[in-house]
Amino acid sequence: MTQWHDRGYTLPPFHLLPLPQLEVEPLSPEDMFRTPAVNGIFEDPEDRSLLRLLPHSIHKFVCELNRAALDQRGFECDKALPLRAVLDIVLPPRRVYLDLGTKKFDSSVGWFQREYPVEFSQIYSWEMVPDLFVKPSVNFAAAEMNLTLGEAERWLNSITHFTAKVTAQADQSESDVVHFLQTHVRPEDFVVMKMDIEGEEWNIIPRLEATGAMHLIDEFFVEVHFHHPMMQPHSWGKFSHTLEETTEMVQRLRSREDLFFHYWP
Repeated sequence: MTQWHDRGYTLPPFHLLPLPQLEVEPLSPEDMFRTPAVNGIFEDPEDRSLLRLLPHSIHKFVCELNRAALDQRGFECDKALPLRAVLDIVLPPRRVYLDLGTKKFDSSVGWFQREYPVEFSQIYSWEMVPDLFVKPSVNFAAAEMNLTLGEAERWLNSITHFTAKVTAQADQSESDVVHFLQTHVRPEDFVVMKMDIEGEEWNIIPRLEATGAMHLIDEFFVEVHFHHPMMQPHSWGKFSHTLEETTEMVQRLRSREDLFFHYWP
């Protein structure tokens, strides 16, 4: 256990955190794993406000772990143990984000920069549609993300983008995400993956499990595509898997003790 500057606070390293005990949003198949619809219609099918991100859950766990020491001193956790300071100690130094199916720059890469309180060492992104993913200028990124010019430049330089379709094919190409994981990240790294790849997740996830590459991922966001009347207005009629099959998959992923899983809306 690492002590917080010898102040009597305990900050366990990431590999000792009990991931299954950390707070996470419930999985709600009755709502298509989304913010509940109004009269059967989703006002915003991509609303992510219910996601309970792992960094915030880690911070809450650390606060509760040190509750007695904080109360004894009359300190608020946010001031005595600030979120980013805690994460800098608890998380491994190398932090990698992989975005499979980025769409436009702001769809998820930009969202993570705004909402996820971790500075990633490397960001890798894949989008099959040419010219859909375009990095902004340093000045624009700084203004939009509330960064200094130096911070914006460092963030943009950390992004490696592939114009490629991610597949389950084991060909060791840039599209082979299993091989990419196995050759670009280490077990001791902190790895976050977001997957929104229009149905190919049904092929890739079993391969991640079979090869053991899933063990390399710490926090996993997946939009699992399926056929259901409530999703028809969102062009999901082409998908063949059922809500029941989807529920089984996401519950299986949520039950893993080595992974913090979310359904990505």
